[in-house]
Amino acid sequence: MRLFRIFIIVLLFAAAGVGFYLYEDTKLPPQAQPLRPAATTTGSVTTPPPEPEVTLEEMVGELFMVGHWAETPVASTSELIDTYHLGSVVIMSVPEDPTEIRSWVRTWNASSTRPLFIAIDQEGGSVSRLKGPTFIQTSQREIISTSSAYQVGLVRGKELEKLGINLNLAPVLDYASTTDSFMYQRSFASRELTADMAGAMIAGMSESGVIG
Repeated sequence: MRLFRIFIIVLLFAAAGVGFYLYEDTKLPPQAQPLRPAATTTGSVTTPPPEPEVTLEEMVGELFMVGHWAETPVASTSELIDTYHLGSVVIMSVPEDPTEIRSWVRTWNASSTRPLFIAIDQEGGSVSRLKGPTFIQTSQREIISTSSAYQVGLVRGKELEKLGINLNLAPVLDYASTTDSFMYQRSFASRELTADMAGAMIAGMSESGVIG
């Protein structure tokens, strides 16, 4: 009889504990409610194709940029890209007909398993691989506001993108105050606004599909 009473007491305590837990559980705010498995639906799941494995040699090669001059055979640069898995080409000089660059870019990309960065130095002014009136030649020294910096970047980006160039090694963020410095025409006119104008120019080029 004594054991039966003890059993009944234990059973009552257990029932009280469960009831208290259920009561407290309903008091929890929505974000604190215990997580419960979400309902799942059956159906066919499309598994994406596995990514091709990248070797160590390929990863290292993508870090390198090779220079290409107009007099260099395009096939030679293509061979370097293919052999060493290079990730970038920088155009150091251009052909008489700049539209030939599009053909260069197609050939180089055909030699690579991944899209390449095709770079150029097109700062405007004294450092411009693409010369002549066909291309905007505004130097950074001539830019006096962020709005004009954006417009120059936008136009310059469109010109480069048409040729297949997607990376411009510009603008220059150095500042020069003396006119005899070789950096004078290559830098923005205002030290205080250099960062803002550079950001605006980069935004303009980015809008055209070119990284600055």
